[in-house]
Amino acid sequence: MADETPIIHFTVSAEQDGRPLAELVAAALGAEPAARQLIARGGLWVDGVRVHDAGAQAAAGAALAIHRPLGGVYPDVALAPELIFYEEADLLALAKPAGMYVTMTPWDTEANLQAALVRLLAARDGTAPRIHLAHRLDRDT
Repeated sequence: MADETPIIHFTVSAEQDGRPLAELVAAALGAEPAARQLIARGGLWVDGVRVHDAGAQAAAGAALAIHRPLGGVYPDVALAPELIFYEEADLLALAKPAGMYVTMTPWDTEANLQAALVRLLAARDGTAPRIHLAHRLDRDT
């Protein structure tokens, strides 16, 4: 039975040395598709470094941390162009939807405002911009 805790920690054994990381994550989660999605979304950390390559080989003694999304589901996050209320060449102001993470989390590199904004601007302009989040203006600011 798969472990249901939000983070699963384990050390790669000598018997697991050289096996694809996706196999080890699938064994911990109980399903290969879930393992591949988790790795693609950035939920696997090996020795403290995020790993996106499901085919990478495990090394004996490596510490794996499998970070699963809160609630167990990866949300699809997108921004509507109407949320941009000010824009010039080097500055953009955006109305952030409530409940959306601002930047990546330990379990996900895609479902956040920064990644969604890059996707929106890339689709609109034809190239992915480099963005830096500078300020957050909250309601009572």
